[in-house]
This record gives sequence, C-alpha cells and structure tokens, in this order.
Amino acid sequence: MTRKAQKEQEPEQEPEQIPNPPTTPNERIVSVLLDQGDITWQTIINELVHSGEIDPWDVDVSYLCERFIEMIQNLKEMNFQISGKLVLASALLLKMKSINLLNHDINAFDQLLHAPDGYESFEEDLAYDQATHENRQRTRRNYPRTLKPRTPQPRRRKVSILDLIRALEKALEVESKRKPAITNTLSRIKAKNDYDISQLIDSLYRQITDHFKVQQTALTFDDLAPSPAREDRVLTFIPLLHLDTQRKIDLLQKEHFGTITINLLTENTAQQPEKPNQ
Repeated sequence: MTRKAQKEQEPEQEPEQIPNPPTTPNERIVSVLLDQGDITWQTIINELVHSGEIDPWDVDVSYLCERFIEMIQNLKEMNFQISGKLVLASALLLKMKSINLLNHDINAFDQLLHAPDGYESFEEDLAYDQATHENRQRTRRNYPRTLKPRTPQPRRRKVSILDLIRALEKALEVESKRKPAITNTLSRIKAKNDYDISQLIDSLYRQITDHFKVQQTALTFDDLAPSPAREDRVLTFIPLLHLDTQRKIDLLQKEHFGTITINLLTENTAQQPEKPNQ
C-alpha cells in the first residue's frame, strides 16, 4: 500500500478548538485571576493597566465577583490560593475606589451644586450699562466687570501603574506589621495561663476527701478557694464542676449568689438519681 493510500484511509482529525480570547477589559481581568498558575497581586495590577486600556479607577468589581461565583459553582475542587488572591485584589480595589469617591468626587460634586451664584448674563449687563454714562460708572464701581469662571469638578492627574502598585504595597506592609504584634500577645497570654485541668481536679478532690476524713462539718466553696482573687476562685470553681459532673461530689446552692456547699458522694450515694437544679 502506498503512502498516498495510507493517508487517504487515515481519518481526518478535527482541528482543536481554541478558546476565544477575552475581549472586554473585565474578561481579561477574570482570565488573569483564574487561568494562570502562579499569580501575585503585582501580576494582576500589571495586567490591568499595562496596555493602557483599563482605568484603575474604573474596574468593575461587581463583574469580577459574579464571574468568581460562577467559577466556584462549576469547580469540583476549589483552588483556595486563587480564590484568596481574587478576594484580596477585589477588596483592595474596592477600598481604593470608595476612599477616592468619598474624599474627592462627592466633595467636588457638593461644591459644584452649592457654588455661589455669579453675576447676571453678559447681555443683561450690556443693556443695563447703556442707560447713561453715570450709571455705567456707578455700575463699574459697585459691580466690577470681572468674570468669575465656574469650573466643573477639579481634574485629577492620570493614575499610573506605579502609583497604584505603591499604594497597594503600602497597604500590605501595614497589614503585615499588625500580625506579629497579635501573635506575640496571644503567646504571652497562653504562657501566663498555662494550667493542667486534670491536675487541678485531682488536687482539689484530695483536699475534699481529706477534709471529710478528719471532720464531718460542712465544706463550702469559700473554704476551698485559696484567696478571694478572681483567678483563684475560677481555678477552684471549674474543677468543682468537673467533679460534680463525674458524680464524685454534690454542689448545693439554695439561692442565687449564695453560699455553695460541697458534699462528698460515696459509691452508694453516687448511684442515686441526680439532684434537680437548685
């Protein structure tokens, strides 16, 4: 069989369908966030404004969130690395747009709405000045012919990619500086309040049993607490609750905030049904 015949018998392979490239700026943003493997926030911002087609102040954050929700619904396994970067990028952009809107756009719009009224139109001034020379002189003295321009909202310079990246870097640096302080505080608190609850329970139970071996008088919570300090009372009360749950002791309190009486339970009394809540 000739090569020509072999080629004729081979089935024609269908050409691979190439996905349509993103056309709108917002679709390009979603493509950068969800399609690339190793993504950093610098890559996202550079892709947003590198071509000059996207205004950093005009990024549709709502569109990004909608596309992200659609992507999550279609994914069987979520890539938390990508989702975290998308949330971070959207949050930073939304925060910067909100701050700019509050500090610049709304204030400028209010100034434009409440601007003081200017002089009368040029035609009315001209008709009024044509009366007499004296009236014209008086008019010039009292109402100087100065044009007070009413400008629209103040213009702002075009934001460059470097400005946007520097602002985001500054925001991330502030956030990173806060984390070690919180971690150190938590570690100090944990080291200060490091107690073994099992040892506290055993130690307190020995104190109770030793008391009832020597004397049969009533034992109260105040007798067991080392001091009136809050920490000592808490470290005494919590082991008592565990012992009561284990049916080794019985706690009685006749009234709210009253004296707590402690009774030692034996094997026979421990088999009895639990007491009702006092």
